[in-house]
Amino acid sequence: MSLVNLLESAENLQDINLFRIYNLHKLSHDRKDKYALDINGRRSGYRLIIQPINIDGTKFINKGDNLIEFYREVEIIGVEEVSNHYE
Repeated sequence: MSLVNLLESAENLQDINLFRIYNLHKLSHDRKDKYALDINGRRSGYRLIIQPINIDGTKFINKGDNLIEFYREVEIIGVEEVSNHYE
Protein backbone atom coordinates (compact mmCIF):
# COMPACT_ATOMS: atom_id res chain seq x y z
CA MET A 1 0.00 0.00 0.00
CA SER A 2 1.38 3.42 -0.89
CA LEU A 3 1.73 6.05 1.80
CA VAL A 4 -0.85 8.31 0.12
CA ASN A 5 -3.42 5.49 0.00
CA LEU A 6 -2.67 4.62 3.60
CA LEU A 7 -3.13 8.23 4.74
CA GLU A 8 -6.45 8.43 2.91
CA SER A 9 -7.81 5.17 4.31
CA ALA A 10 -6.49 5.34 7.89
CA GLU A 11 -8.98 6.06 10.64
CA ASN A 12 -6.30 7.30 13.00
CA LEU A 13 -2.54 7.65 13.31
CA GLN A 14 -2.23 4.20 14.89
CA ASP A 15 -3.43 2.64 11.61
CA ILE A 16 -0.39 4.24 9.97
CA ASN A 17 1.94 3.28 12.81
CA LEU A 18 1.16 -0.40 12.16
CA PHE A 19 2.97 -0.15 8.81
CA ARG A 20 6.53 -0.16 10.13
CA ILE A 21 8.03 0.53 6.70
CA TYR A 22 6.94 4.17 7.08
CA ASN A 23 8.69 4.52 10.46
CA LEU A 24 6.28 6.98 12.11
CA HIS A 25 8.34 8.91 14.64
CA LYS A 26 8.19 12.01 16.80
CA LEU A 27 10.47 14.89 15.92
CA SER A 28 12.31 17.16 18.33
CA HIS A 29 13.92 20.58 18.72
CA ASP A 30 12.36 23.13 16.34
CA ARG A 31 9.89 20.49 15.10
CA LYS A 32 8.59 19.57 18.55
CA ASP A 33 5.02 18.17 18.48
CA LYS A 34 5.43 17.17 14.82
CA TYR A 35 5.98 13.69 13.42
CA ALA A 36 7.60 12.21 10.33
CA LEU A 37 6.87 9.29 8.04
CA ASP A 38 9.53 7.83 5.77
CA ILE A 39 8.04 7.98 2.28
CA ASN A 40 9.79 4.99 0.70
CA GLY A 41 11.28 3.35 3.75
CA ARG A 42 14.31 4.53 5.66
CA ARG A 43 16.75 4.13 2.78
CA SER A 44 15.23 6.82 0.57
CA GLY A 45 15.84 9.70 2.97
CA TYR A 46 12.59 11.43 2.00
CA ARG A 47 10.04 11.98 4.70
CA LEU A 48 6.64 13.52 5.14
CA ILE A 49 6.41 15.92 8.08
CA ILE A 50 2.97 15.91 9.69
CA GLN A 51 1.22 17.79 12.48
CA PRO A 52 -1.66 16.10 14.34
CA ILE A 53 -4.56 18.56 14.54
CA ASN A 54 -7.92 18.82 16.29
CA ILE A 55 -11.17 19.17 14.39
CA ASP A 56 -11.04 22.94 14.99
CA GLY A 57 -7.61 23.16 13.32
CA THR A 58 -5.55 23.62 16.49
CA LYS A 59 -2.51 21.46 17.23
CA PHE A 60 -3.27 18.09 18.82
CA ILE A 61 -0.55 17.76 21.46
CA ASN A 62 0.46 14.52 23.17
CA LYS A 63 0.34 15.22 26.90
CA GLY A 64 1.06 11.69 28.05
CA ASP A 65 3.76 9.08 27.77
CA ASN A 66 1.75 6.49 25.85
CA LEU A 67 2.32 7.05 22.12
CA ILE A 68 0.00 4.21 21.08
CA GLU A 69 -2.94 5.80 22.91
CA PHE A 70 -2.06 9.16 21.40
CA TYR A 71 -1.88 7.67 17.90
CA ARG A 72 -5.32 6.10 18.41
CA GLU A 73 -6.77 9.50 19.33
CA VAL A 74 -5.34 11.39 16.34
CA GLU A 75 -7.78 11.30 13.43
CA ILE A 76 -6.68 14.40 11.51
CA ILE A 77 -3.21 15.40 10.37
CA GLY A 78 -1.87 18.38 8.49
CA VAL A 79 0.93 17.78 6.02
CA GLU A 80 3.70 20.27 6.72
CA GLU A 81 6.25 19.38 4.05
CA VAL A 82 8.17 16.71 2.20
CA SER A 83 11.88 16.89 2.91
CA ASN A 84 15.08 14.99 2.33
CA HIS A 85 16.29 14.15 5.79
CA TYR A 86 19.92 14.07 4.68
CA GLU A 87 20.10 17.43 2.88
